[in-house]
Amino acid sequence: MHKHAVMSDPLVVAADRYAEQVHPAPRRRREHAVSKLVAAYIARPEVVAAAALHEAPRHCGFGELRSRFGEPTARLVAEVSHARVRGRANQHARVALETKRLQRLSPEAQSIRVATLIQRTQRLLNQPLMLARVGLFQTCAELAALEDAHPVLNSIARKLCGAASRHLAAGAAQEA
Repeated sequence: MHKHAVMSDPLVVAADRYAEQVHPAPRRRREHAVSKLVAAYIARPEVVAAAALHEAPRHCGFGELRSRFGEPTARLVAEVSHARVRGRANQHARVALETKRLQRLSPEAQSIRVATLIQRTQRLLNQPLMLARVGLFQTCAELAALEDAHPVLNSIARKLCGAASRHLAAGAAQEA
């Protein structure tokens, strides 16, 4: 399947429609941007559908995703959106634990996660400097763990993370 044609695959169209139903408008645009980014490099409908649905477990169960979109898509969604590390540990400890979890993801799930990190990095540049710096620290740490993601997505994310780091450092220097 041609990479751009995957966006019109019935599974991907159904996943996009479902994501539109369960997500508020700003999140819906981000989900669609993630699935389009994944579709530009991975032409497998179940992977692109999972990219569109990766935040859906906040609104429905994996059983519903499995019945609507099939086992492969539901498995990828579960892998990407598996309970993230939260709690009282300090940020560095949480990032270290999340990094270990991310290293165990399949290459397809890592690719979806990298696409979400690309979107997150772009949003961080519009945040207040302190918030952006904290978010970028976590994003870059997660990215370092995702070595098995699609190489082009990984390259884009690493370049963007580096550029964002330089941009935020320049902003910090101007504030000082």
